[in-house]
Amino acid sequence: MTVKIDSNTGKPSLSWKKVDGAVKYEVYRAASKTGTYKLIKTTTDTGMTNGSTTAGKAYYYKVKAIAA
Repeated sequence: MTVKIDSNTGKPSLSWKKVDGAVKYEVYRAASKTGTYKLIKTTTDTGMTNGSTTAGKAYYYKVKAIAA
């Protein structure tokens, strides 16, 4: 996964590689690397912008591929 910060909005933009057989992806976020990851979005795309973040705060992400 790649995470970039949008220079205009300051929001993180995530992208990941397509997984063969996946029909959708679940994106999870936590406030610490070992914290509790909560589902923030389900998408069929291989990227998203996380608009619900606070500048200066660290976020950790995981993406789970879901098959049919």
